[in-house]
Amino acid sequence: MAYNFLEGFALVKKGGKWGCIDKTGRITFKPQFDDDYDAYDKKTSAGDLETGKIKEKEVISCVNFDFDSDKIKPEAYPILDKIADKLKEDSSMRAVVEGHCDYMGSEEYNLDLSERRAKSISQYLVQKGIVEAKLSSFGYGKSRPIESNETESGREKNRRVEVLFIETK
Repeated sequence: MAYNFLEGFALVKKGGKWGCIDKTGRITFKPQFDDDYDAYDKKTSAGDLETGKIKEKEVISCVNFDFDSDKIKPEAYPILDKIADKLKEDSSMRAVVEGHCDYMGSEEYNLDLSERRAKSISQYLVQKGIVEAKLSSFGYGKSRPIESNETESGREKNRRVEVLFIETK
């Protein structure tokens, strides 16, 4: 399932810190944004991501993970291959890979697990020929559920990775 964001969504750099504007206009700043985007900015000649628009957010609903796992399920490979093809087709396209967890476990553990999930997807894309500089990965732990964590089916849906495509030109 994919859906488009409205114009105005962007990554911003304010006061030397990177943030992401969500659809309500709220800017989220996190220390890992600074490390990742500063490194990204230095690796690329794409210029300042401040002007990059979030073009599309692809929610990879079938790239869900088993409980306490960062292993990609085989049924996700065709979707990930399509994402790789999309990134290869457009040189101005970048991707932010976001990992998420259900609410089981500590905040610290889930943050680490969600980061490992995002990195496993990024590593797969690199193996498919995507230049590492086109990818950024983040983990949000259990902070951004899309379903209730009160049911097993809700928890399964929350153990996921989402990919944002960012056009930088």
